[in-house]
Amino acid sequence: MKRLLIVTILLLSLAPAAEAQVLDVHRIAMEETIHEYLGRIKDKSKDTSRSAIDSLWRANIELMAYMRNMCKLYPGLIGEEFVTIGDIDGQLYGMNIVSSEDKALRIYCWDSWTSKDMHRFNSLVQYRLGKEIITLPWSDVAERRGRIGKALNCFAEINTVIDKDNHPIYLVMSFRISQENEGGHELQAFRIDSSLAPVAVFNYYGDLKNSLVVYNDRSVRGRWSEDDTNIKISADGKTVYVPVVKSGNPNKKVTGNEKNYHIYQFNGSEFVYKENLNN
Repeated sequence: MKRLLIVTILLLSLAPAAEAQVLDVHRIAMEETIHEYLGRIKDKSKDTSRSAIDSLWRANIELMAYMRNMCKLYPGLIGEEFVTIGDIDGQLYGMNIVSSEDKALRIYCWDSWTSKDMHRFNSLVQYRLGKEIITLPWSDVAERRGRIGKALNCFAEINTVIDKDNHPIYLVMSFRISQENEGGHELQAFRIDSSLAPVAVFNYYGDLKNSLVVYNDRSVRGRWSEDDTNIKISADGKTVYVPVVKSGNPNKKVTGNEKNYHIYQFNGSEFVYKENLNN
């Protein structure tokens, strides 16, 4: 009996290591397959022939199906670091894989290149709900093939702030590019309760919103730390800066003695609008 107990304890202690090894194997295989699909998408993105367009759609449909299947089969991938999958590059090729610090929320997204007029990013989300990990598509161009679509966001960053009840609020950064490369930045707030759901925490003079948006921005390529037209978050996650963009010239932020940012500060439950930085 004692020997059986010792063997059981050893097996239990080895289980996490064995599971991690299995996940690592599947993660490596996923990276190779993802690169293959992204290569197909890139190759066909500039070809306007009918066969190339059909191949482009198939690549996106198959990549989404593959990602959904692998994430459901191996939910522990939510905590794996993808080594060879880099961020979306300056030409908008590649895949963003962004995660919250607590590994409870992850988003995969890539440019589908299925529109001549705008960029429509496919995106898949994973999140922890108790002991379960949920996987679902956030945007899937295959659902709208043959119909006029709209620009779909590219997700670029997840920040977390803890409220006064010790519950995390996830602040998800994204950008969109519509016609003639005009687009905008967006910051959305989410909670994980009975599901992953938007939460209205941005308080603008009593008007509660679940997102903050900068419109008419032509510098939307996602250089979050360098681009002055991006929404910014302080290092502690408790202050949000929303740049004011000149309506007459959407390429530039307001400068000089004019108002530069709308500022929201976290009070433990909401981000409350304050006076502008240079008021």
